[in-house]
Amino acid sequence: MTHIVRPASFLLFLLLAGCGGEYVEPVDHAQQVKRDVAPIVANDPRGVWLAIYPSQCSTADAWRKDWVNAHDGAHYHPFGRQEMPILIEYCSKRGISVLDSTTQDVDGMRCAACTCPANYILFLLVSEADAMAVAEFGGSPRRPGE
Repeated sequence: MTHIVRPASFLLFLLLAGCGGEYVEPVDHAQQVKRDVAPIVANDPRGVWLAIYPSQCSTADAWRKDWVNAHDGAHYHPFGRQEMPILIEYCSKRGISVLDSTTQDVDGMRCAACTCPANYILFLLVSEADAMAVAEFGGSPRRPGE
């Protein structure tokens, strides 16, 4: 009987221990960016720098899907610095003016899943008015080199 009671008691303990936590409201990425935009603007008088962390897979990101659709389903191959003109064109189609752009390589170990980030970051400088639109497809306030 004790061989059943001990595991059952342990499972009950785990269940009760996990129920005492406080509920945390999910973060709305666009709202977070809206709160974070003001300090970034002060660092660059031209606008807001936003970092975009592309995934490793060719069609997991919005600008890549757009490129594939515009090229009749062709395999997406531009990565890294070659990807920037495609991202800028994607922004332009959505009425977003890109004032400046750059890429930054990221060192370190990466996973191989499609949802994992690539080994580089794309940075766009846009107006404060356009920052929220970039946030909708993954941009978050960050200056290059930080």
